[in-house]
Amino acid sequence: MRKTVSSLPLILVAGLSWMSVQDSANAPRDLVIEVHVLDAVRNPLPFVGQLTVHHPGEIQGDIQLTRVEVQNNGSVLWSQDLDISLRGDSEYGDLQGLIERLPEGVAPHHGDAHERVYSDPSDPEFTLLQGLEVRDDVIRRVHALSTRLAAGERPSFTQPRLIVPADQLMFPDAPPGTEVSVDLVLHYTLASGVQRTRSLNHLIHKLPSLPSSLGNLESGTGYTIHPGDLHVHSCHGEAVGACAPSDNCVAESFQLSGSFSFAELKTQFQALGVDWFTSTDHSYCVDTDAEYAAVVSECAAIVDANFIAIPDMELSSEEQGPQTGSDLFDLLCLFGPSANHMGAHGISTRLHGGDSGFLGFCNGLFSTALNGFINNISDVNAQGGWTIANHPAAGELGWNSREATVGQEAGGLHGVEVWNGTSMSGQGGGVGAWVDWLLAGRRLYAYSGSDTHDEAHGFGANCALVDGAFTQANLEDALRAGRSFISNGPGLVIEVGYGGADLEMGTVQSLPYPVPSAPVEVRAHFDTVGASGTVTLFRGQVGAAGEVVMGISPGQTGVGTYSVAMSLIASSRSWVRAYFESDDGALVAYSNPIFFEAPAPGCNADTFSPNHTCATAAPLVNGSYNLEVCKSEPDFLSFTVAAGDTFDAWMTFTTGVADVDVMLYDAGACSDDQNSGCTSTLACGFSGSDNESLNWTNASGADVDCLMRIHVWPGSPGDANYYALDVVGITPGGPSINSFCDPANANSSGSPVTLAASSSGVLLHLEATGGPAGQFGFMLVSGVSVAGIPVSAGLLCLGAPIGRYNATAGGALNSLGQFSSAGVLVNLVGTSTTGTGFDVPTSLPNPPGGTIIPGATWNFQLWYRDGASSNFSSGIEAGF
Repeated sequence: MRKTVSSLPLILVAGLSWMSVQDSANAPRDLVIEVHVLDAVRNPLPFVGQLTVHHPGEIQGDIQLTRVEVQNNGSVLWSQDLDISLRGDSEYGDLQGLIERLPEGVAPHHGDAHERVYSDPSDPEFTLLQGLEVRDDVIRRVHALSTRLAAGERPSFTQPRLIVPADQLMFPDAPPGTEVSVDLVLHYTLASGVQRTRSLNHLIHKLPSLPSSLGNLESGTGYTIHPGDLHVHSCHGEAVGACAPSDNCVAESFQLSGSFSFAELKTQFQALGVDWFTSTDHSYCVDTDAEYAAVVSECAAIVDANFIAIPDMELSSEEQGPQTGSDLFDLLCLFGPSANHMGAHGISTRLHGGDSGFLGFCNGLFSTALNGFINNISDVNAQGGWTIANHPAAGELGWNSREATVGQEAGGLHGVEVWNGTSMSGQGGGVGAWVDWLLAGRRLYAYSGSDTHDEAHGFGANCALVDGAFTQANLEDALRAGRSFISNGPGLVIEVGYGGADLEMGTVQSLPYPVPSAPVEVRAHFDTVGASGTVTLFRGQVGAAGEVVMGISPGQTGVGTYSVAMSLIASSRSWVRAYFESDDGALVAYSNPIFFEAPAPGCNADTFSPNHTCATAAPLVNGSYNLEVCKSEPDFLSFTVAAGDTFDAWMTFTTGVADVDVMLYDAGACSDDQNSGCTSTLACGFSGSDNESLNWTNASGADVDCLMRIHVWPGSPGDANYYALDVVGITPGGPSINSFCDPANANSSGSPVTLAASSSGVLLHLEATGGPAGQFGFMLVSGVSVAGIPVSAGLLCLGAPIGRYNATAGGALNSLGQFSSAGVLVNLVGTSTTGTGFDVPTSLPNPPGGTIIPGATWNFQLWYRDGASSNFSSGIEAGF
C-alpha cells in the first residue's frame, strides 16, 4: 500500500470559515501505520522502504518502538532494533485524515488509487466547497505543528526505514507477473508494559524489463539504452521533517510523510530497472543556495558506473499571455496570476522560484514570489540548460500559456512532459497537448516523469540511447537531442531512410529545394517484451488540423521492424513518430519524432508552373498537392464542376510566413488582379488567418468551367509561402487516349512492351507491360508522332524535340522504373500513385519545356534497356 497524499500546496481562502468535520467513531487505536514500500520491481535488488508510524493518543501514555522486521513465510529476512518513543497526540493523524478526504483538484493524489490510512473509509470525501474551507484550517495547523516540532516538542510520529531484500524473495529471471509477499513487522511496548506486534502484509510483483539495446537499428548500432526519470522529488521538499539543511517546506503543506533521501531513492530506482534520475525538488522548497548545494552534493555522492543522479529542479513560474483552459490553482493563489511548473535541466546554479513560506509558491495578495516563465526559460538557457513543460494538461498547475510559449525553433521550451505519474496510454492528455503545440508550429521533444513525492513507482521511463560510455555528459547529450523514447516495458525507436542515410530519432532534417519527390522509408523498430500489440506510425504537419496515421500494424510480437513509405512535405515543418500499445493496454511506448524542416519559400517552380495568369491556368484533378506561391507569381488552376456537384478545396499554410488567399471564378470571369478581392467570384477564401477553404455547389443546371486563383495577399509582410491543397468535386474527365506504333518490336522475353494510359484521379497515368525482367526504362514525350524509326532493337515513333522523364529531369519528372518478373514496369522513384508505371505531371521536361495545357496533344513512349541493346514500347497519344 503506497502513500497517496498530494504535494499540492494549501491556501487561505479569504471570507471562508472552516467547516468542522469529525471522523467516525472507531475502537481505540494504539498506532496508525502507513507503508511506503515498492509494490513492483524489475531487478530483484534490496531497496529501502519506510513506515510512517503515528501514536494518535487514543490510549494513554507513550509508546516505545523496539524493533522493525521484514519477514517472508515466518522467516526474518531483515531486522533493525529501534529506540523511539512516541507521544500520544491526534493532531498529525487528524491532518493526514483531512488531507485524505480532500477532493481531486483541491488535492491531486500522486500514485495509484487514493487509499485511506488515517481517516475512516466510510467518511465521505469533502465537496469542492468543503475542501476549500478545510484547506485553510489544515495549512494553519500544519504550520503550527512544524513550528512546535522545530521548538523541541516531542513528536507523535516517526518514519523508521527498513530494507526489503527483494533478491531473497524473487529470482532474477522470474517472469513478469510473478508476485511475492512480505510481512512488515513492528514490535512496540505500551506505557502499561504490554508488548505488542503489528504485521502488515505487502505484495510485490515483477514488471517486464526495460530494454537495454535494440539490435535491429540501422543507425547508431553502438547505442546502449538507459531508462531514467526526469521528475523526482525528495525529502528536501517535505512540510514536516525535511532533510537537513532544508527547512520545512510549509508551501508544500500536503507532503507530511513518505519522502526519501536521494541515496534511498537510488535503491528503489535500481530495483525498478532505472539507471538514472534528475532531482527536481520544487524551487519554492529548495529556496537557498545552501540547500541547493546540499542537493548537488548528495546527488554526486550516489553516482557510480551504473547509476547517475543529476541535480536539477522543478521551477515555478508565473503564467503569461492569453490562457487556455482553467486552473484550480487560481484559487490557491487567491485569484492572482496562475503558475506553471517546468523542469529546469542542465543547470549549474539555483534559480529563484518562490520560497518555502506561506503562499510562497505563487504570486498573489501576499507575495510576488515568481518570475514570468519566459524569463525563467531564458535564465535556464543562459546556463546552458534546457526546459520541459511539466504536467501541461493537468487541471491544476497545468501549462495554460499555450499561445505565448515557443519551442526550440525560437529558443524557448525544449520539450513537454507527456507522461506524468503512474500510467498513460493513447493520444490524449499530455500527448494531446504536445501534439497541439507541434501542429501550431512549435518544435518540442516528448519526455516523461514519475513526479514521485514519496517512494518510486513503475511509470513510463525516458529510455535514452546513449552513445559511448554511460556518463552524465553522454546521457544529457542523448536527452537534449531527443534520442529517447518513453516506455513502461516495450522498446520503440523510429528511423527514416533519407538520401542514402539513416536519420535517427530526434533528428531535425532540413530539406532542400526542390524537396525530393522520391518517398522515404519510415521504420519503427520494436521489442514488445513478450506481449502482443499494435505499432502505429503518425505523421504531422504544421498548420494541419491533426496528425494522420500513416500505417498501423496489429498483432506484433517479439523484436521486429514495421516500415512505411512516405512522401516528404514541402509546405511546412513535418514530423513522424511511432506508438506501441499492447493488446491489453498495459504496456505502451512513445517514440520521439524525426522532424523535417521545409525549405524557405520563394518564387520556385512547382508541379503546375508556369501557371501564373488566367490564360495559362494548369488543369487540375481531384487530389492532394504540395505547392508554392509568391506575390509576383500567383497560381491559376482550371477544372470543370458538373451540374449539381459540390466543389471543395482546403488550403493549409501558416499566415505568419505569408498570408495566402484563394478565389473561385467562372472561367469567363477570371481576374489576374490580386487586389480584386472577392468581386465576381463563385467562392472566396479571404480570412487573413491560417488556412483557407472553398465550398461551392453548381446549381446552374449545366457544367461550369472554373478557374481558381491562389495568391499571396498584396498587403502581407511575407512574399512567398508553401501551401498544401486538397480538392474534391471536380468532374471526372481527362484526355482522349489513342495508341499508335502498336505493336512494338518484340524484346528478349519474346513479347513487345505495350504502353497503356488512364486518367482516373490524375492528369494521365501510363502503364508498361511485357518487358524483360530486371531491365530499366523511362518515359519519353513529344508533341509529334512519326512512323517508326529503327533505333537499336526498337522503333522510335516520336519526332523532335523529344523530352525524357529521367533522373536528369528530376523530381516529379523522373519516371525511372524496372520490369518485374511479371514484365510490369515498377516505379522506382515514387512518381506513381499505384507503384507501377508513371503519373504524368503538368510540367514538361526540357526539351520541350513548358506545361500541359487544355487543348494540347502530347505523345508518349517508353524507352528501355534489353541486355546489350535497347527497345521502345508502343505509343500513346493523349489529347488534353
